[in-house]
Amino acid sequence: AYSRAWLERRGAELMLGEAIERIGADSVLLKSGREIEADVIYRCVGVKPNTTMLENSPLAQCFGFRNSIEVNDHLQPVGHPRVFCVGDMMSHSSRELKLGHTAELNAHLAAQNILASLHRKPLLTYPRGVTGADSSPKLFCISLGRFDAVMGFNGLIFCGWYVAVIKWLLEWTKVAAAAERPVGV
Repeated sequence: AYSRAWLERRGAELMLGEAIERIGADSVLLKSGREIEADVIYRCVGVKPNTTMLENSPLAQCFGFRNSIEVNDHLQPVGHPRVFCVGDMMSHSSRELKLGHTAELNAHLAAQNILASLHRKPLLTYPRGVTGADSSPKLFCISLGRFDAVMGFNGLIFCGWYVAVIKWLLEWTKVAAAAERPVGV
């Protein structure tokens, strides 16, 4: 509700539940026949995982929903103990949302399992091996301009300027960690 009100105050027209017939370079045609012209179009439609490069490989036998690679609880395709799949290209029985946060959790577990495999130690299971729980946290953060944001954490919703500060801190720590300058470690 907060994000919707923020957008509507700025003149955005939301067409929720409208099916799309076609997306063009400068317009979108809805199934209802209405055509919407736009200067910029962002395609945020939940596209198919990019696994085409694997269609003629032994991993093709592991394709599942939308040609994602089905993995076991160690994030390995069945029958391929030396392969780990993470992020949008894989599907796990948890059926979790495909978010940057969950892709990062996948990557942490896969990295730990690669090390465990090299040292002949037991592999961790997902998501417990990385979260300590039977499910991964549901976390999102959306910027609404420079000084406003919305954050969701396991059903709790936080809104306002202080969330924008939290989002900035999260991004700052992630960028620093990626540059091998971890903060607070």
